[in-house]
This record gives sequence, C-alpha cells and structure tokens, in this order.
Amino acid sequence: MDKIKVCHVSMYYDPIVGGQESYIKTFISSTSNIIENSVIQSTQEGVNNLKNVKYTRYFWYTYKLKKIIFNFDWYIFNIQLLLNKKWLSQFDVLICHYFFHYPFVMWHPKVIVLSHGVLWDNSKLTLFDRFHKITLKFFKKKKHVLVANDTEFLREIGLKINAGTSFFEEIQKKNWFFPNTINPSVFKNDKSIVKEKIILLPRNIRYDRGIHIAIESFSIFEKNNKDFVLIVAGSFGAKFYFDYCKELVEKLNLQTKVNFIGSVTQNELIELYNKSTMTIIPSIAKEGTSLSALESMMCGTPVVSTNIGGLKDIPCLHCNPDVNSLTIGMTELLENIEQETINQFENVHNYFTTEKWTNMWVYLINKLKHE
Repeated sequence: MDKIKVCHVSMYYDPIVGGQESYIKTFISSTSNIIENSVIQSTQEGVNNLKNVKYTRYFWYTYKLKKIIFNFDWYIFNIQLLLNKKWLSQFDVLICHYFFHYPFVMWHPKVIVLSHGVLWDNSKLTLFDRFHKITLKFFKKKKHVLVANDTEFLREIGLKINAGTSFFEEIQKKNWFFPNTINPSVFKNDKSIVKEKIILLPRNIRYDRGIHIAIESFSIFEKNNKDFVLIVAGSFGAKFYFDYCKELVEKLNLQTKVNFIGSVTQNELIELYNKSTMTIIPSIAKEGTSLSALESMMCGTPVVSTNIGGLKDIPCLHCNPDVNSLTIGMTELLENIEQETINQFENVHNYFTTEKWTNMWVYLINKLKHE
C-alpha cells in the first residue's frame, strides 16, 4: 500500500532549535512507516539541506527589513507558499503549523491546521497578533480540520473544555485536542547521573518566556538556598532583551549564580534534565503545552510552571506569572521534592507519551484522506 504523502508547512524545522521543530521531527520519525513526510520551510542560517525539505528562497533584503518590520520574514514565507502552489498540490494532506500560514494554503482540499498555543497577548495585540486572530475567524467559515495542542486555544476560539481533560478527543466537529507528548525511550530517567543543586530554565530568551521573572525569583530563592545555581539553556533571541536579562543578573549580584549557556543539543539537554534538582517554566504569554516541561518530568526532574496557556494542562506544580508566586512555587517544590517527582513522573507517563499521539495522528490523516 502506498504511503500517504504529507507536507508540513512551517517557517521552521531545519535546524532544530525549538519546540515547533522538535514536534515535526517527532512526527516524522514516529509515522515514517505509514506516512511519507516532507516539509516546506523558510531558508534559515545553518540549514542541513535535508532531502525531504523544500527551502523557500530567502531574499537578500529580508534580514534587514525584519529588523524594521516585526516578523517580516513570515510575510515573505507566506508569499513563497503561493509561489509553490503547484509543488504543494502533489500532497494528500498539508499540516499547517500555525494559523498565520493558513490563508496561503487554504486552496488545498485536505488541510490540518495545527495550533502550537495561543500566540497573542490579548493585553497588547501587535499587527501580527491581529492578523492571527482575523485568520481564526476566517478559518471557521471553511471546512478544514483543526488540531490544538492545548485546551487554552480551544477555549480562546469559543469551545467549552476544561484544562487537563479530553485528551485525544474530537471536542467539536473537526476540532481536536492532541496534547504535546514525549518519547520515553529518548527522554529517560538516568539514575546513574547524580543530582546537583541546579535549577534549570530550558527556554529561549524572549520576553514572553519570562526569563526576567525567573532571575528575580531565583535571587529571592537563593538567599535561603545558597548552594543552588540557575542555568538558562536556550537561544539568545532579541539582543535588547538578552542584554536586559544580563543587566538584571548584575544588578542582583548573581554573576556567579546565573549561567546563560545558549542552545544545547538534545543529548546535552537530557543530561541537564537528569542532573538538575528542578526545572522552571516561567512563561508570561504565548505558551502551549511546553515540551521542555514534559521532557523534564519524563527524565524524573519535577517542574514548577506558571499557569499560562497550555501549561494548565500539564501535571506539574503551577503558580501565577509573577515573581513572588514563582518563588513560593520553587520553595514548595523543593520542600516536597520526593513526592512531586514521583507524582509528575507517573502522570506524564500515563498521559503524555508518543504512542497514542502517533496512533491518533495516523487515524486522523487516514480519515481525512478518505473523506
């Protein structure tokens, strides 16, 4: 039987530096026996020229203009999708990662729009955010399929669903909830690695990731826990925000306590999860069911996260997105570290492993192809 031909429409895949890219990689590896996966993405620095990836043209002026016009490269990529309409038409199903690309592929009869979380901050909507929300309303008039990876997104578009419920279900006709999941054969609890007094912050350095909140909370936490250090593992993102975070570290006299190590490989990250005492996810906006949080719990390291977006769906210790609440959460987690470790490890194995996720994706794509 011929494999189903699927193309992932995504700004980012190669090189793999974040959650969206990891999601696609897991999808491809876990469905390869049934689905022939391809990707169309924007040309990025450091690409590996993979055979199953079509890289769109990258104009010389894009880099300069995106410094002036926020997310300019997203608009260029969307135009490129229209220019590649003939190439995209060969696929049985398109999986459109993020609504922002949907108007440019909606001509295809078989599209699944995948939400990676609520990507706008309702308190201060940018032009990019407004277009995203307009696209949502436009999508509702069409007959394509939506897969959300958290319940917050489904509530945002008007569906009734409680946080942490209805995993892998069709919430409303053609509207599904597939939470992010982790492969336990990759992210393992390695008990041979000795735990160290490390608080791990595996986040790319962006304002919505709440790095500044984590630094301020740690400055309070470490007064009673002198031996702990905070390790920030993630790309440096916008220079002005990274500079602000470094200045905050200096202001709080934490130069020997806070370490920005940049992006790390998957193997290095797994080792970090295993040697850390706890992981913190201090997001303040634009967050789905964090892969980093799930990976950490799968490796046997408990997590305290804010209660933003899709984080509400995952079985970690939750707190409000502010300095005092995160500090209290870190302290509470440390005081109950053994029980929290057991509870989180068991819950993530029960509800967030890749086997059912893979089966449901294959089921949905098969169903869509034959409709």
